[in-house]
Amino acid sequence: FSKYRKAADGTACAACPADSTTDSAGAAFASLCLCVEGRLFNSAIGGGCERCPAGTFKAAVSRAPACTECPPHTFSGALGATTSLTCEACGPNRESPAGSTAGQ
Repeated sequence: FSKYRKAADGTACAACPADSTTDSAGAAFASLCLCVEGRLFNSAIGGGCERCPAGTFKAAVSRAPACTECPPHTFSGALGATTSLTCEACGPNRESPAGSTAGQ
């Protein structure tokens, strides 16, 4: 895991880019490298992985170009969150829309 076959004959392996892995051993191409939890796929930076922004999370290994927003009435200031448990409930008489980074 975390490597792909770099050479056409399949003899040399190379590491996947930072914050990515493969879902099986012996991946044939770099394009099979997937972003780890808490990271989103960004084609604008050459297909690299970057941290999910505050107010979002990503629980699965994938090439998803977006992270899931925290639900309404919750917020999170964490970068690279891997679970919805990072989304905290707003306090009494406070609210926030989906994807909020602070309780209103």
